[in-house]
Amino acid sequence: MAALVIGVAGGYCAGKSTLARILIDAGYREIDVDALGHRALSQCRDQVVAEFGSEVAGADGSVDRRALGERVFGDADARRRLESILHPRMVQMARELTSGADGDDPVVMHAALLFPMGLDRLCDRVLWVRAPLWLRVRRGLQREQGGVARVLRIMRILWAQRKLGVQPLRNSVDIHIVENRGTTEQLRQQLRRLNLPRI
Repeated sequence: MAALVIGVAGGYCAGKSTLARILIDAGYREIDVDALGHRALSQCRDQVVAEFGSEVAGADGSVDRRALGERVFGDADARRRLESILHPRMVQMARELTSGADGDDPVVMHAALLFPMGLDRLCDRVLWVRAPLWLRVRRGLQREQGGVARVLRIMRILWAQRKLGVQPLRNSVDIHIVENRGTTEQLRQQLRRLNLPRI
């Protein structure tokens, strides 16, 4: 029997990691798509350097993630070229991890780009985490350097370029909205009402 796969997605600083952590602490096996991205970047190093030039190669031969980020952040065309290299490999890794999971152990897969990457197709249910804009900005200020202007710029770029929102019209997976505007315990109570295993 295949493992139950719960996808977790949502906007910038909405609380994806907090929600995923509740599930992980309850015994869910984690698939962190950001971590898969780091692995894919290492595996696709030659393609990335060929596409973006030697200035994105670090002194040790690996991809300099900071230099690459500066190159693609805010440049929609460059971002699309990078994603065309990395995303297929990341999706393949996620598919291997979900198909190889023990049926007795549920899985939580969290990713900001769950829908744009098509990873929702690997999920049995998706939890879309939502929080008010003011709260997301406040969380962003705690996480980022550069003040309100940088946080708002990140949010604008992510929303406009990546179209992160829930996309149920092309998808048959069950999508549940989870509001993250209170405490972790309130978030946990919402999960209990969804009758998820082990919660």
